[in-house]
Amino acid sequence: MVKVCIQNCLTHDYVGEGRDWVKSEARAKNFDSSVAAIEFLTQQKLADCDVVLKFDPGEYDLRLSVSENCRRVSE
Repeated sequence: MVKVCIQNCLTHDYVGEGRDWVKSEARAKNFDSSVAAIEFLTQQKLADCDVVLKFDPGEYDLRLSVSENCRRVSE
């Protein structure tokens, strides 16, 4: 099972249901796909965010940096 969520790469908060920010991954909104998460980022004009694919177990998680700031932070 995979959970697709959006995480701010500077604060490490996640997008929750609606447009609120939450600290807990468990409370993060689960998008239907990475494309849906990127569309949400674009529509909401969110900055400094990654799309994160969370797998179980967690050692296979993937982070898609969609902003220049996030790419710099991950280097």
